[in-house]
Amino acid sequence: MKRTSVCIFGFLLAVAFVSATVVSCSSPSGSTDDRVPEQQGDPIKIGVYMPSSGPLAGLAKLQAEGVRAAVQMEGFTGTQPVKLVFHDQGDSPREFVKMLEGLKGPDHVSAIIACISAGTVSAAADVLRERSIPLVVTSPRSAGSMPDGGGPMVRICTTLEDQALAAARFAASTFKARRFGMILAVDDATCVRLASLFSSDVVKLGGSIVDVAYVKKNQEPSSDLTHLVGEKPDAVYVPFSSSTSLALIAKSRTVAKEMPIIVSNVQPEEILLSGAGRSLEGVYVITDFHEQAVTSSRGRRFIEFFHGNLKKRGYLGSSIATGAEAFFLAIQMIPRVQNKGGPARIVQGGQWNSPMLGIVGATPSGAIRHQLCVGRIQKGFMRGATLKYIGQVGLPGLDPQVDVRAQ
Repeated sequence: MKRTSVCIFGFLLAVAFVSATVVSCSSPSGSTDDRVPEQQGDPIKIGVYMPSSGPLAGLAKLQAEGVRAAVQMEGFTGTQPVKLVFHDQGDSPREFVKMLEGLKGPDHVSAIIACISAGTVSAAADVLRERSIPLVVTSPRSAGSMPDGGGPMVRICTTLEDQALAAARFAASTFKARRFGMILAVDDATCVRLASLFSSDVVKLGGSIVDVAYVKKNQEPSSDLTHLVGEKPDAVYVPFSSSTSLALIAKSRTVAKEMPIIVSNVQPEEILLSGAGRSLEGVYVITDFHEQAVTSSRGRRFIEFFHGNLKKRGYLGSSIATGAEAFFLAIQMIPRVQNKGGPARIVQGGQWNSPMLGIVGATPSGAIRHQLCVGRIQKGFMRGATLKYIGQVGLPGLDPQVDVRAQ
């Protein structure tokens, strides 16, 4: 039976309504000061809560690498010494609260960086408010929505709304796409929400969704993908859902090798690229970060330090950059919170210009961004896959909409 864009859009709205309370988003920002605050006495202590087990473990490991690298860079440049205090009891609300309650005397920290779920943050809201310890949460949208008013806390992630809009604008501008297909993992609430937002943005830009390949776990998608390709869309959008979407993208490339495929919500990006074979080459990825887009002096110093002094050979992607950004942000929040300014005053009026991710403002429930980056997966002859920098996609309030080099 022929599936129309109206029916598809209606289905996505209905499913997204059901899952809206499950998936939300949030994000924070960077700094105007380019150095760690100069202080006398003992080193600044930053608590780092990164689970080594559970669904956030892979992402947390990479973010922790970014935090360590940022601290090493600051020590190398002779600024205020910082001591990282690592905690790992998994993503457990009870253990996180217990850890916060134990931060007294010599164990006291001036800020906390944590890759934890929204439920864990909610459980600790009262303690955070009482202690006034800045908290920078680095988990993505799929980990739920954070409570407002729960103390001096912000979150680094890109909103689902921005991700969907960036994908729609990029495809419409670069490929002149008006007819879109989607590959959707219907068991993933975040993917369903992204698909609904993307569909709405496509319609607003004068396009339509001509077909959707609805895929469930352990279901063979070949017939749905064949039907989608048969509708001859100008481009295909895939809201990413870990290994499920990875397999779908690889299979879709074998069906339609020349069709542009655009992916968003890749977490963690470095792990995707480490396992990317030739079948993923040419796929476009909407990302928070690409080192070629970094223009701040602090951000450029970090990239040079990461590749040069640390001699890191792996891909520097958004997960590692988020860890570094979280450290830079936590350092900037400390004096403001201690001076009773709180994060709410910092984020108004675009006062922050983050050195790594390009965030210009933030609240506990969402980031303020001017653009997102676009990269294209390419696999070198003697090295793993990387993202070739294509350009940046402007978000609301910017002109032009898209600043990219179509590849």
